[in-house]
Amino acid sequence: MISPRDQHNAECTQAQFERHCAALDAGTRQALRARRRALLASPSSSAQGAWRRLLPAGAMATMMAIAGALWLAPPPVQTPPATYPVSTQAALAMAEESAQTLDDDPDFYLWLASEPIADSGFDAAPQFDKERTL
Repeated sequence: MISPRDQHNAECTQAQFERHCAALDAGTRQALRARRRALLASPSSSAQGAWRRLLPAGAMATMMAIAGALWLAPPPVQTPPATYPVSTQAALAMAEESAQTLDDDPDFYLWLASEPIADSGFDAAPQFDKERTL
């Protein structure tokens, strides 16, 4: 229900509107009627106007959401490069190379095999017998 105060305001507003409309000249009334009829003839004009006003705002909001998601996203994880197993050909090439190294100086390897292994470990320097080395 409408309150008596709201009813009184509506009546006053209607009376003021009618007074102003009566004061308009014939040319202005004719132009206003033509515009009103043109707007009423196209029923979707108000819906199209709403879409035209909301489309730029929606596009801007979408771009801001995408920018925010990209800004706040965690950085991509850096994966280490893949290690590949040694192929058979590479293994054979390495074996041949090490065999050639052994063939370079076999006397050195015979001498190395005849020497005693130091029990002190890797931290201490090897002890040499001065009489044997001279």
